[in-house]
Amino acid sequence: SRCDLCRAISKDIFAITAMSKHAPESKADGGFAKLQTKMQLVCEDLGLHRIVQPGHEEHVDVECKIMFKDYRHLFEKMLLNRTSGYARNFCNEVAELCAYEAA
Repeated sequence: SRCDLCRAISKDIFAITAMSKHAPESKADGGFAKLQTKMQLVCEDLGLHRIVQPGHEEHVDVECKIMFKDYRHLFEKMLLNRTSGYARNFCNEVAELCAYEAA
């Protein structure tokens, strides 16, 4: 689903920012461009961190690239707001692709 795909992408982007030495404060910051470059590979690397059902790899890759293109400006906000709470709620509150679940 688009919600599951959003969550996978946002988790990977959070991991990129959490493991990076760069902590940009704005898009003008040099670290932003470096994180942006790593973020652009998120769809290519999706299968490295999770199991994709055999035979669905190409479909997942295509859908990931479409979603990334459509929501890129929102995903880029994760490079500036690197908190786990923001990443956890990103698909619900920012991208609005997931319904809230009862805790």
